[in-house]
Amino acid sequence: METVNAKGIFEGKKGIVMPTYKEQAYELIKEAIIYQRFAIGEIYSQESICNELGISRTPVREALLELQKAGYIKFHRGRGISILPVTNDEVGSILEMRIYNERYSARLAARRITEADLKRLRQVLAQMEEKLETSGSEELYEMDRYFHHILLEASKNIWLLKIVEDLRDNFLRFENRTIFRELQVRHQVLAEHKHIYDRIASGDEEGADRAMEQHLSQTYHRVGIQRNLD
Repeated sequence: METVNAKGIFEGKKGIVMPTYKEQAYELIKEAIIYQRFAIGEIYSQESICNELGISRTPVREALLELQKAGYIKFHRGRGISILPVTNDEVGSILEMRIYNERYSARLAARRITEADLKRLRQVLAQMEEKLETSGSEELYEMDRYFHHILLEASKNIWLLKIVEDLRDNFLRFENRTIFRELQVRHQVLAEHKHIYDRIASGDEEGADRAMEQHLSQTYHRVGIQRNLD
């Protein structure tokens, strides 16, 4: 297997600024992994990644070590790094955990949500509807991710937020291969989001729970994973 160059991986993204080189390198590399701008099965030299980010080797090395601990990459001694794929079994397990945790977060959000949170949700839903037929998959994923992030914040449970955000990041490495490619699916996802919003806005904890379960169960089928959810 040849070592390949990382040229173009971070094109169009924000550059590195002082003083948090390592943190920003971590986020930019992680984002590139999540949205599959790195190819599975290739080895990327650390030098080419440093050159693309425009920073020295040390912060990139530190960021890559953290990504290795998080299960995103693998080091190849003297050659570089490769991206660890997410298997179907892992995706199924992640979705089971998401369903379990996000149902509860929807209940808490229905109980604790503020008018400011509701306004943010309405804004992201309006933005998603406006761009549903014209935006690329990555932009729609960002809006989808933000919708769920607001709900998690509205639950006012920081541990739920941390757990589910990590689950979503790993799931997204698989999900964006299929979701949002078809217009019909885009409309389905938006309709499911609106239903979740309606139940939470009305303070219906049971309804919010069911709406979230239905949404994530549909997501399960949309990515083509077959597993018993009972």
